[in-house]
Amino acid sequence: MINTILNKLINKRNIKFNQFYKIMKVINFGKIKSTQLASILTALSIKKETSDEIAATAKVINDYYSFNIHNNKVMDLVGTGSDNFNFFNISTSSSFVVAAAGSINVAKFGSKSISSYSGSLDLLNVLGINLYLKKKDIRKCIKRLQLVFLISEFKYKKKIRKIRMDIRIPTIFNIVGPLTNPIKPFKQLVGVYDRRLLNIFSKVFMKLGSKKTLIIHSKEGSDEISLNKATYISELNNGKIINFLINPTKFFLKKNTLDFIQIKSVLQSLDIVIHSIKGHFGLAFEMILLNAGTALYVSGIVNNIHNGLELSKYILISGKAYKKLKTIVFFTKCFKKGIL
Repeated sequence: MINTILNKLINKRNIKFNQFYKIMKVINFGKIKSTQLASILTALSIKKETSDEIAATAKVINDYYSFNIHNNKVMDLVGTGSDNFNFFNISTSSSFVVAAAGSINVAKFGSKSISSYSGSLDLLNVLGINLYLKKKDIRKCIKRLQLVFLISEFKYKKKIRKIRMDIRIPTIFNIVGPLTNPIKPFKQLVGVYDRRLLNIFSKVFMKLGSKKTLIIHSKEGSDEISLNKATYISELNNGKIINFLINPTKFFLKKNTLDFIQIKSVLQSLDIVIHSIKGHFGLAFEMILLNAGTALYVSGIVNNIHNGLELSKYILISGKAYKKLKTIVFFTKCFKKGIL
């Protein structure tokens, strides 16, 4: 089966959902040689992944690792990464803002950096947030804090991580990451590194049961909403998909060079995040403002992005976002010590 799939991919033939589901089960549970895995991932990347192939991969992971928390008011903010911009951790920062709004639960799914200097897991570790939570602790975080951070604990992680780091190209695992949150949130703000993925992701999220999702990709090529150029949006809302552009100047934000928010280490990202979350104005503050404001629109708390920006500004300046950060650090450390 593996050689058959590989030959199809080399010849740039798409794989049907059911067939790809079977091969991904083999890959996910380690029953494949490293050379075969590297070849499949590379050939698939060259061919370009289809919605069937991406959905099948997500379903394999979700079928095995997902669990139900019985709460449909949950959203995620996540990016695929691999856009080579090396920005500070924007979606993680924005998560504190959205959770501090108090009307939506945020379950952010992340991983250690593969293609950037600071992945979500890297930042959360240096912040002191305990990520190794039991299911009952995850439920407590959502109920009491309206915020939880989850990390990839898939059994394939060692082999696949090594292959991904060796070949150093975006693979289907970069693409599928935002689709595999084990809590299965109904709403998402998702950044993608390739404009081609905008409508593909909307279709996949529709198949996975999402109610409202914004897929974003800026004109400069990043997987964040940009302060510098317009951002492409594909919006899934109750089974309908629409596409549009948003321009930062529409929200009274001037165009800026993005050099000052690019980082070379997790500690540099930490410094930027803490400074901005405390409400200090600057380029990073505005970047969080724009992304968190858009996420608040996705959540349904506000009815447009402009109102989301206004609410985000209040949350940041008032200190509510920084308080949320400190609270989850304390709360998850208590879990680790067996206090809660």
